[in-house]
Parts: sequence; structure tokens; C-alpha cells
Amino acid sequence: MKQTILYIVGFSFLCLSLFAQQEETYTQYIFNKYALNPAFGGTSKCPDIKFGTRLQWVGFEGAPVTSFFSYHTAVGYQDQRSKNWHGLGIYLVDDRTGFYNSTALYPSYTFHARMSRRVVASAGFFIGIRNFTSGISGNIDPIMTPTTRMIFPDLGGGVLIYSPEWFVGLSIKQIYTNTASTTSYNGATENLYKFRSRQYYLTLAKWFEAYAFSFSYTPSVLIKYHETVNPSIDISIMFHYIENRLNIGASYRVGDGIAAVLQLNLLKKLSAGYAYEIPLSKISKVSGQTHEIILKWDPCWSTNNHFGKVNCPSF
Repeated sequence: MKQTILYIVGFSFLCLSLFAQQEETYTQYIFNKYALNPAFGGTSKCPDIKFGTRLQWVGFEGAPVTSFFSYHTAVGYQDQRSKNWHGLGIYLVDDRTGFYNSTALYPSYTFHARMSRRVVASAGFFIGIRNFTSGISGNIDPIMTPTTRMIFPDLGGGVLIYSPEWFVGLSIKQIYTNTASTTSYNGATENLYKFRSRQYYLTLAKWFEAYAFSFSYTPSVLIKYHETVNPSIDISIMFHYIENRLNIGASYRVGDGIAAVLQLNLLKKLSAGYAYEIPLSKISKVSGQTHEIILKWDPCWSTNNHFGKVNCPSF
């Protein structure tokens, strides 16, 4: 009986957690912009390849674990005189929380149009498929053994205006809403998990050069809006040293957590980003930290692969 009660409490908590966080969250959103907005696909003429993992609320049983792989590249881009070009990419993510597992594959297409010599506008979309599964293992009360599996299409889109020094992006995820159902032990059909509201992301960043101190820095803001919970605001700043081979920064998620970020070039073509986040919310009573690691493989590291200023790693 005691074990059943514990499962009920944990089950209820996880349902609330998933309801509030239906899409994956990243502390290093500037290092991983394409995951939030498909309009970033093709902003580099060379392939952009990233993979990583996020271990959230380490120490709390059933805490979220997110792993991802992304690839995108420009098609039809020649040089800075190019008027229009395309971006093609793919984003694969696996998100696990407690009894739930969500795996999704999103191919993307992006169109870029030059508005002036230095300013470009782009629009893109994800159109993919998501596989959702849930279940509780163990010899417990039959009422606590719901299992379900659902495969459904998923859509997302975004727009972006950017230059070598700044960008503003707006995206929407989970355009296609769904409800997963399960059959309980008595044969009744019940709603187990609902994707019933869209999520919006507004991202802003500006690059500055501190000439007197031989470094540059990039402040940024990410505003996430979910129709059923309060908006979430991330405020970050990154400092870039040694021709951007060493980047150090900090992030604050208003009312929720603070993080330290370190990004560096491990090899000529391999970069790594690590974020250590400490929660400020009530979850801190049972969990101490979140770890996030992102690796980037840049096959054109030695060339001017980014549009505009090469010495800004965020654009």
C-alpha cells in the first residue's frame, strides 16, 4: 500500500511537470538556436552539426533527460551578394521524464531573403513525427499500470531577422495538438496526456565588441510562452575570448534558476558547451543541479563559414 501511494504521488507530480514542460528546454539556447526556431536553418553556408544532452534536476528520481541531434546547411548560397537561398535540416530529439518518453524527428525547410547589404529575413518550418509512450513497470496496483503509445504528426514554424551583429526570432511549436488516451484496468478509456496548447519562443541577441579589452560579448533574452502557464524569461550574456575559442557566460531564468556556461574549442573542428544550472524554485529541496552538454562539429572551421562577422560564434 505504501508503495502504491508513493507511485500515485510521483505520478501526479510528473503529470503536472509534463503539462508545464511539454517541449524540451535548453540553457544554452544561443548555442542551440535551430532547436527552438527552424528559421535558423541555413544561416551558415557550411553544415552545422550538433548533438547533446541535458540532465535536469539531477538527484530527483524520474527527472527529465533530453538528448538531441541537429543538422542544417545552406543551399544556393554563393557569397554575401546572394539575394535568396534555402536552408535544409533535420532535428532529432528524445525527451524522457519519469514514466514518459517522447521521441521526435523534424525535417526542416527555410527560405532566406536579403533585405539589405547586411540584413536578412528568413522563415522556416519543422514538419515531422513524434512517438509518445508511457507506462509504469513493477508489481503494483493494476490501476497504476497505464500504458499507451501514440504516433502523430507535429508541426512548428518560425521567422527570423538577422545581421552580423544582432537577430530577432519568433517561433511556435506544437501547432498540431493531440490527446493521448489509455484503457484502464476496468476497460474505461481515460485521457492520460494532453498536448493541448501551443508554445511560443521569442529570442533576441546583440553582439558587441569591447575593443579596449580585446573581447566581445553577446547579451540575449529568450521569452517562452505557454498558453497554460506563466511566461518564462531567460536572460543570458556570453563573453568571447581568444578569437572566440573560449566563451564564458551566465544565464538567469527569472524565478527558476541560475546557470554558468562554458564553451570552448576542443579541436579545430570540434566545439563543446557546458552549462551548470542551480534551481531557485521549490525543486531545489530535492534536487541540486542541472547539467547540459552540447557538442558542435564544424567541417569548415578554418574558413569564413558564417554570414557576416566570423568572430561572433552566435551568428
